[in-house]
Amino acid sequence: MLDPASSPVIHENLAIVQNDWQRGGHLAAYELASGKEVWRVARSEGMAWASPSIVRRGTTAELVTNGREWIRAFDPRTGRELWRLNNAAPDTWDRVPTPFTSGDVTIVAGGGAERPVYAIRAGASGDITPSAGAAQPAVAWTIDRGSPYLCTPLVYRGVLYILASNGVVTLHDAVTGARVSQQRLSTGVGYSASPVGSGGHVYFTNDDGEVTVVRAGRSFEIVGRNQLGAMTFATPAVTQGALIFRTVTGLVAIGERS
Repeated sequence: MLDPASSPVIHENLAIVQNDWQRGGHLAAYELASGKEVWRVARSEGMAWASPSIVRRGTTAELVTNGREWIRAFDPRTGRELWRLNNAAPDTWDRVPTPFTSGDVTIVAGGGAERPVYAIRAGASGDITPSAGAAQPAVAWTIDRGSPYLCTPLVYRGVLYILASNGVVTLHDAVTGARVSQQRLSTGVGYSASPVGSGGHVYFTNDDGEVTVVRAGRSFEIVGRNQLGAMTFATPAVTQGALIFRTVTGLVAIGERS
């Protein structure tokens, strides 16, 4: 049996875990100091690999989860559901990308190229699923098709980068969702790691350990390709002055020497 693979998130004095799998799925919060369970919400979403995200707006917070049936937000202190958006599809693909915030919206993707990408405003309530011919104020914009399956999209310097598993990158305006351009990074190799941005560049790492460096901006300009020397599936970590890559054989830190 496959196990869930999401990471916990910390909110105030709670560690919150999204545990989506075939049976017994749940969302639960535990006290950091003692490990005592504070609340638990049963879920029947099937398998999902996405981690939950905390969306903060002033003094309020929402816990946003990505699932195969619903995108949902909860009060992180109590587990009370705040809103939901229907995310079901005829296919059975799991939801992998993690929700993230950009400006005034939370961007949620996943499910593959036939699925949408949603930008959702905070403060919604109830069922916010868009219906044909009717505007939904809680949804700022939708990209109808072109969602990634594995990689969480990136917003960097006003551009939304969506990386497909086959190496095709689509650029969108981060405010409106309008498509800007599309480029292919490479052929014959997959992409599992999500893109990251730092120092005016965006870094795309393929499964063979090749890192393609693109100058940030609406014009897609490749400025370098570098080899890590081993297969790589993990998203790089960005820290001051360095990028840290985890390959199947070890850690590689790229940056300026002090």
